[in-house]
Amino acid sequence: MTTPGANIILDINDRIASGVYADIFRPSEGVLVYKLFIGFRHHTTVSQGITDRDDDHRRRKTFDSECRAYETAAQDAFLRDHIPNSFRRCAIADVIDYNESVAADYLLPCCYGMEYIEGEAAKLRAVDRLAHIREAQSAFHRAGIAHTTDASVFFAEDLQKFKFIDFAVEALPPPPWLFKA
Repeated sequence: MTTPGANIILDINDRIASGVYADIFRPSEGVLVYKLFIGFRHHTTVSQGITDRDDDHRRRKTFDSECRAYETAAQDAFLRDHIPNSFRRCAIADVIDYNESVAADYLLPCCYGMEYIEGEAAKLRAVDRLAHIREAQSAFHRAGIAHTTDASVFFAEDLQKFKFIDFAVEALPPPPWLFKA
């Protein structure tokens, strides 16, 4: 199910986190996690009244920006040690919920996999006082990775082991629905 290059089928029971733009899956037999971007039909967007197809365009752009950022960081001698290993774009064939497809809730081409990191991540704003974290932020920006505002950091206190997730090449303007009263 998690062989690189193969079409992957994700199971809702393997979902370990949900966000505004994506769900995170960790299949039990794998060492990778998959960040799969949600579509306008997903329960998260429906429950928030965000059901405009145009929002899928924003999610696709965010996916592409994040992928480019991970690919760029992996080429940098310093940053590659401070991001998850095994980053790859993935082909998702289906998402199932009790043997029923819920693929229509997702943007199946918008998925990437990477090393699962055990532990709790802290939001960058909670740890950016640390000199080595500020140094890493500067390295991201020098590499052309401008959006680290929403990043999280695992093992932030460890000068050697710390790892960033959730960063992107560009910061997209906030969606209009964010400002609805």
